[in-house]
Amino acid sequence: MIASESDAAAVNATFPAPRVYLSEAQFCERYGVGHRTVQRWRVSGGGPPWCRLGVRRILYPLAASEAWAASRTYQSRAAEIAAQSRECGA
Repeated sequence: MIASESDAAAVNATFPAPRVYLSEAQFCERYGVGHRTVQRWRVSGGGPPWCRLGVRRILYPLAASEAWAASRTYQSRAAEIAAQSRECGA
């Protein structure tokens, strides 16, 4: 049992909230893409950040995945094209 609020703050500083991760299958389901697509993104670097926990265990940090998806959200096709041209330096 935690005796005071300062003790609770010390415990929270020592043990920060755990990060939430998505498995490859969960990522694919959440964003509506196929397994081969996300595998290709890992090779090309076109997808969100990921981490490998074993030979076949790939996880995607939820916060990074959400930020990645948000960075690809546009108001119109014209806005998407303009953003792509800025990225290419055109």
